[in-house]
Amino acid sequence: MYQIVSENITKFKVHGKKTAIVNSLGYHDSVTYPGQLFRSIINACDDKNALMDEVKSKGQSLDYCSVFETRSYGLPADGIIHSITPLRYYDDNNLFLIEKTYRNIFALLKKERYEVVLIPFIGTGANGYSNIEVFTKLTSLCSKLSGNYPNIHFLIDIYYEECESVKNIAYWCKCRMKIC
Repeated sequence: MYQIVSENITKFKVHGKKTAIVNSLGYHDSVTYPGQLFRSIINACDDKNALMDEVKSKGQSLDYCSVFETRSYGLPADGIIHSITPLRYYDDNNLFLIEKTYRNIFALLKKERYEVVLIPFIGTGANGYSNIEVFTKLTSLCSKLSGNYPNIHFLIDIYYEECESVKNIAYWCKCRMKIC
């Protein structure tokens, strides 16, 4: 089950449910040079240095498509799922690597028994994927895999700048969703 929402990822929590937010690290150097999403998370957490240290220790040696969990460092969610997001430039025209990353995120959410997740588009910044192709892949995966994850409610988070293009593609796809 999924919905389309536009939320502030740093203030997101569903009370009474184990809640996660997803962060795209983009690539190995983004631990040192974080992208827009990770900068927002860092700026909102209560211990920036501890978060950066944990992300560096867990994420520095991982390959693309890998995921790991950290605590939330004062953010309202119960945990943060970080992904080492692939680069589009590695000839990922069929989005296999993005799909693999999302599947790894879904598996970790299930393993850790999260009930609600705010999941953004990953790979759309410096990594080179377009909003439309990631939106299409993510909603397709959520629809296709919902039976495998019946206890997880996926909230697909759309940044304000992405709203218009995604509303248009959602209309054409005739997806059943809530657009905020």
